[in-house]
Order: sequence, then structure tokens, then C-alpha cells
Amino acid sequence: MSLLGTAFRWMADYEGPGASLFRAMGTRMHRPLYPQVAAALDLQADDRLLDVACGEGAFLAEQAAGVERVAGLDASATQVASAGKRLADRVRAGTAEIVRGDAATLPWPDETFTKVACMGSLEFMPAPVAVLAEMRRVLASGGIAAVTMGYEGVEQREPGERNAWGLPVWGDEPARTMMQDAGFSDVAITYVDWGGDSARLVICTKV
Repeated sequence: MSLLGTAFRWMADYEGPGASLFRAMGTRMHRPLYPQVAAALDLQADDRLLDVACGEGAFLAEQAAGVERVAGLDASATQVASAGKRLADRVRAGTAEIVRGDAATLPWPDETFTKVACMGSLEFMPAPVAVLAEMRRVLASGGIAAVTMGYEGVEQREPGERNAWGLPVWGDEPARTMMQDAGFSDVAITYVDWGGDSARLVICTKV
């Protein structure tokens, strides 16, 4: 991994005051995606929604206030604490759960959720296919997963290629293949506006 990539991962993992600022910037950067991901998930009042790598919990708080139950998982204790505060009323009411954990070993039984999201985080995970497989495992039959994977302009890149940060980049077909390797068979790829850029949004239904 490049020195730049190592520094970037260190900032993402660091739990000190600098991490809070770094992750708040991440929330601000990804917020334009939230309504578009929510629309792709077609959130309904009886849904049970999981946000993998939920960060500060802004997506759950802003886009899922009307669903039956929400849950968020993040590897960062700082982020879990922030998300817990943001969703404190729902946590007390028993309609929200925020946990610290590993996305490759989600702490919920099979078919717990009807909708699952993961935004701007898969590139940081050592075993992305394992994470996607776990998302599928906890998703009920007929449920929808929505995952952002990169941005427009990387369609022709080779599998395994990395960007200047040392993070993996996936073209459309490698992204589709990853979802299929994780067990999804109904895979759709679209592009959504992301502050002037176009983010790749991969949407799957669990058959």
C-alpha cells in the first residue's frame, strides 16, 4: 500500500479528536448521497434497515425516521458513540440499535433486515466480498441492498487496481462480479449525482 494510502487508513481508524473531525467531514461529503440511496431502497414504514459502516448515524436519522426499526454498525467507538447520541430517542424506545463491530461478521441472525445500505466504506474493508456476503445473510428474502462502490470514470479499470490513496477501485463488471460472488443474483448498477460527480450505486434484491 502507498504511504498516502497508509496515512488515509490511519486517519480512518484513529480514535482521537482528529478522528471526530475527519469523520464529520465524511458525513458532510456523503450526505448528498443519502436521499438517493433511500430512494433506491424504497423505504417503507414496516422496513427494518441496517446501515453498515454507519458513521455518525446521519443516514439513519435523516432518511429512516419513519421505518419500523433501524440498526447501525461501525468499527469505530467514536462513531458508535456519535450515532448513539444522534439516535438516542429511538434507542431508548427500542426501535434503534447502534453497535461496534466487524462488518465481515455481523452480529445479527439470518434474515433480520428488509433493507441494508453501505456507503463510501467498502473500499476500506480488507475482505469486501465477505462483507457483502454478510449483508446478504442478514437480509430477508425479497429484501434490497444498496451499496456505493466508487464513481464514474473507473469503468475500464482492471480488477485489483488501486487509486492514489492505495484503495481499490472497481469498474462496473468487477463490481457486479463481487456482488454475485457474495451470493446476489439480481444486480443493477446506476449512477447518482454526488456533488457534481457521479457515484456508482449497486442495487441488489435478495432472491
